[in-house]
Amino acid sequence: MRDPLLQINGLKTELGDESNPVRVVDGMDLQIRRARPWRCWVSRAAVSR
Repeated sequence: MRDPLLQINGLKTELGDESNPVRVVDGMDLQIRRARPWRCWVSRAAVSR
């Protein structure tokens, strides 16, 4: 799960430290931030892999 880029729902996202939120390269960071915590996104992405 240390990959700098993860494909989440077709969006490339950057994972920062636990203190930092997820930054979406496509500029749709607002949707990701408003969604559930990024840990859920990471776990789902890892499982789908």
